[in-house]
Amino acid sequence: MRSVRLGFFRGKRREDPRWSTPKPAKDLMPDETSEETILGSDAGYFRLVLDRYPLEGAVAPDGLHVEVVERSGRSVLLLSGGDPDAASHSLTGGFSIRVSDSFESAVSGRRVRVKISARAAQGLADAEFSVAYSTNDVGNSGWKSHSVGNQFETLSFEWDVPTMVNGNGDYVGILPGQVGAIEVAGLTVFAISRE
Repeated sequence: MRSVRLGFFRGKRREDPRWSTPKPAKDLMPDETSEETILGSDAGYFRLVLDRYPLEGAVAPDGLHVEVVERSGRSVLLLSGGDPDAASHSLTGGFSIRVSDSFESAVSGRRVRVKISARAAQGLADAEFSVAYSTNDVGNSGWKSHSVGNQFETLSFEWDVPTMVNGNGDYVGILPGQVGAIEVAGLTVFAISRE
């Protein structure tokens, strides 16, 4: 695995002061009445932020194409070239982003909901990808596969996070299909109530 420094762009560079900061999709964010605020404002939630470079805590295996591109005035993560045999454990074998230590502690022994807004890359009718939550310590959700068309869709899954032992850092992995490419507009993880 290697650290990803997203230093190549299409269109205007992030340093350009005219660049507008994209707003996250509303359905990816919690509100006061949502069950996704179970941890309260102190623990908060984890959100992938695409307007900070390099992406702190991001890793990807060699051979996985990772790029931030501008689409209709917003930054999206373009991913392609996933390995169908990639592991869903540890740092995962996809594009992986580490959640904060405080969030890792807060969700230990709780249920999380992972939401992702994604679509097939520009010019493609559809694409497949998978998402996993890995504790890098006491288990992982396994890859949760999704299919998307050419419009952004918000997809989600839930997983019961085991109680941490060593606290090696939790990761969310995104694995594009071996063929085609996906664009990710947002990723958010919340703690929710176990039903």
